[in-house]
Amino acid sequence: MAAIAETSVKSRFTELIQGGVGAPILLLGMLAMVILPLPPILLDMFFTCNYSA
Repeated sequence: MAAIAETSVKSRFTELIQGGVGAPILLLGMLAMVILPLPPILLDMFFTCNYSA
Protein backbone atom coordinates (compact mmCIF):
# COMPACT_ATOMS: atom_id res chain seq x y z
CA MET A 1 0.00 0.00 0.00
CA ALA A 2 2.82 2.41 0.85
CA ALA A 3 4.52 1.70 -2.49
CA ILE A 4 1.36 2.71 -4.35
CA ALA A 5 1.06 5.94 -2.40
CA GLU A 6 4.76 6.71 -2.94
CA THR A 7 4.45 6.11 -6.68
CA SER A 8 1.38 8.33 -6.82
CA VAL A 9 3.19 11.16 -5.00
CA LYS A 10 6.23 10.82 -7.27
CA SER A 11 4.09 10.93 -10.40
CA ARG A 12 2.28 14.04 -9.17
CA PHE A 13 5.57 15.82 -8.45
CA THR A 14 6.84 14.83 -11.89
CA GLU A 15 3.70 16.23 -13.50
CA LEU A 16 4.10 19.50 -11.58
CA ILE A 17 7.72 19.89 -12.60
CA GLN A 18 7.05 19.07 -16.26
CA GLY A 19 4.07 21.42 -16.34
CA GLY A 20 6.17 24.34 -15.13
CA VAL A 21 4.10 24.77 -11.96
CA GLY A 22 6.67 23.38 -9.50
CA ALA A 23 8.81 26.53 -9.25
CA PRO A 24 5.92 28.92 -8.46
CA ILE A 25 4.56 26.50 -5.84
CA LEU A 26 8.01 26.22 -4.26
CA LEU A 27 8.36 30.01 -4.24
CA LEU A 28 4.95 30.48 -2.63
CA GLY A 29 5.80 27.85 -0.02
CA MET A 30 9.04 29.62 0.86
CA LEU A 31 7.29 32.98 1.13
CA ALA A 32 4.59 31.47 3.33
CA MET A 33 7.24 30.10 5.72
CA VAL A 34 8.83 33.54 5.96
CA ILE A 35 5.59 35.50 6.39
CA LEU A 36 3.45 33.15 8.51
CA PRO A 37 4.52 32.61 12.10
CA LEU A 38 5.51 29.02 12.84
CA PRO A 39 4.79 27.41 16.20
CA PRO A 40 7.87 27.12 18.45
CA ILE A 41 7.79 23.30 18.45
CA LEU A 42 7.91 23.28 14.64
CA LEU A 43 10.82 25.72 14.65
CA ASP A 44 12.65 23.48 17.13
CA MET A 45 12.11 20.46 14.89
CA PHE A 46 13.42 22.36 11.83
CA PHE A 47 16.53 23.51 13.70
CA THR A 48 17.17 20.00 15.05
CA CYS A 49 16.89 18.44 11.59
CA ASN A 50 19.11 21.15 10.13
CA TYR A 51 21.87 20.64 12.70
CA SER A 52 21.76 16.86 12.46
CA ALA A 53 22.18 16.86 8.68
